[in-house]
Amino acid sequence: MIQISRNIAQNILINKHIIKALPIIDSTNDRHIENIAGNELRILKRYAVAYDLIANLISQAHKTGTITNYIKDAGKDYFSMTVRKNTWQNYFNDCGNHTIRQSLALQVMKDLQSGFIYIHGKDRTRGDYIEYRRPFFITAIRQFQNGELDRDLYFSKIVFQSLVTGECFKNGGDGFIEIPPCLYPRLTNTKTGELQSHNPIYKINLYGLLKNTHKKKNITVNKNDFIENVIPEYASKIKNGEGYKLKMPEYSIHNSLIGSINKSKNVCQNERIISNFYIGKDDVTLYFTL
Repeated sequence: MIQISRNIAQNILINKHIIKALPIIDSTNDRHIENIAGNELRILKRYAVAYDLIANLISQAHKTGTITNYIKDAGKDYFSMTVRKNTWQNYFNDCGNHTIRQSLALQVMKDLQSGFIYIHGKDRTRGDYIEYRRPFFITAIRQFQNGELDRDLYFSKIVFQSLVTGECFKNGGDGFIEIPPCLYPRLTNTKTGELQSHNPIYKINLYGLLKNTHKKKNITVNKNDFIENVIPEYASKIKNGEGYKLKMPEYSIHNSLIGSINKSKNVCQNERIISNFYIGKDDVTLYFTL
């Protein structure tokens, strides 16, 4: 298992609500943020795999005792690390097949090249502002004559500092949860059914592990909270009311995800993950393997 900051886990659960979709922000003015950031906010929902990759890299550095050698302080806003070819490839080794492996690697590169987070700040003389900031990016790729390839990766202190420093493991920190290593690539061995990506199967596991703080065999969560965190792209906000309306029946969501869940139990044996779930009228019950 690897440790992942609870704050990072919350950031991965991207949904259509602008405030909740942002990794770090303290503004409550939805219109202000939307006017400035525009549709680029929507790309945040595709960051799950980039987060998973970096969390694995940080965890590996902790386990090997090389955290201070491998991860460098790159100044006020970022940490940096050099990711070698084998380290990069090892993350994708457990993908479903070669095509998925290539597609997922391209998705990670796209996230690293185009991702933004938005931070609300205040200037003493000019007032409030919204700052665009990269959560992670690659500054250089070095191709060696012997076939080796290095990537210089930078990632935000705002998002990852507590995991790098270990503050999230201490009392008073933001806390952490444990997830199987290379979870996203491993889950690509499953089928998506009527769903368009592997994001929901990844998010239902992350969401469940985040909510199940006492490691129970099953827990009950609010249905609207489940929808907006796990499957927001398959629901629409109810006008003039609270809650969501699913774009497909509950049984279709369940049938699509349960196939992935059953398969994921085989690729994540002896590890705590979601084993089943039931969508009720107002609540959702999540069941766990351990």
